[in-house]
Amino acid sequence: MKKSLIVGAGLLALATPAIAQDGVYMGKASTGEAVYYMGATAQCGDLPRTDQCWKNPTISYKIGADYVTAIPDCRRNTFKEVWVGDRKVATNMRPQSEAIRLVLRTGCNSVR
Repeated sequence: MKKSLIVGAGLLALATPAIAQDGVYMGKASTGEAVYYMGATAQCGDLPRTDQCWKNPTISYKIGADYVTAIPDCRRNTFKEVWVGDRKVATNMRPQSEAIRLVLRTGCNSVR
């Protein structure tokens, strides 16, 4: 019994994304920098879960040394706005790498 528990735990560890202090590693950006998913929040207060507010959470991720906050359009698979600190760096941005697409997909699915 112990042996299969250890093997099972090993398989679980292989299937789980690597978690670092900076979030969940998602892969490399098109620039070659590491991308980490930090989380997503919907600031909808007491609005019912059916309200449109819940469909586009604010997504946080790290690319290289930059901490990014992005407002997605989950239906279009784009970011409406992308911010690094207090500076808006992009609008209507389509992800250019699989890592950023995964960040967008993960964030959009997190509050449903």
